Amino acid sequence: MGSVLCWVCPSCSTLVPVDGRSCPKCGHLAPSTPPPSLSSAALPKQRIPSWTKAVSVPTAIIGIVGFFLPWFQVSCGPVRLQFSGYEFATGKWEEKMRPDSSQEFWDEFNKGASKGLTKRGTARGGAGPIRRPTNEVQPQVPANRPVPLLWIVPIACACLLLMGLFGAPKIPTVLVSLAGSAYLSYFAIEASRSGSDPRNTGGLLEYSWLIGFWMAWLGLVAPAVVALARPSRR
Repeated sequence: MGSVLCWVCPSCSTLVPVDGRSCPKCGHLAPSTPPPSLSSAALPKQRIPSWTKAVSVPTAIIGIVGFFLPWFQVSCGPVRLQFSGYEFATGKWEEKMRPDSSQEFWDEFNKGASKGLTKRGTARGGAGPIRRPTNEVQPQVPANRPVPLLWIVPIACACLLLMGLFGAPKIPTVLVSLAGSAYLSYFAIEASRSGSDPRNTGGLLEYSWLIGFWMAWLGLVAPAVVALARPSRR
């Protein structure tokens, strides 16, 4: 037996079919249907554009991976030494600069230093023999201690990765990106200034930034650009 929908008359408690406009016993009108609710549950959910995740998530991962790839290169002629962001943050770059682990690099440096001294001696009349520099004659590289604040870069990229999964909310994404980018800019300026100072390099060393450094920049900047480019919620 099928059930019949009905409403209860508030005056006489009579069951009235749902299609009835009034109570047949007392004439009480049927209660009006309440207007649809405008609560957040009834509103359609705004869809997150698919391109936000497709851009912000992979670029944040690239930034994290780039932290462990070569960032900085110091070269003396054909011999090169490369350092990653991880090595700068932990101080492991100093192990690479030791004569026992980079003998070829320091041999090339001492060779260049000897040529420079020979040229200066010849220009002054060639008086006296030229002493070849020993391993104790070593220029300073752009840093002289671990840089633990560099961990801000992969941590910021990890935060941007998580926020990218939730659609890259604008204000948090931009703030995290600015924090990581500000310190990375400071580190790059200090490293470039030290790397171009002849007092630190002896005029024989050259430096350059490598792929890992630019990957870190991409991981910090791209999610913020996505957050600023996505349409605002109405």
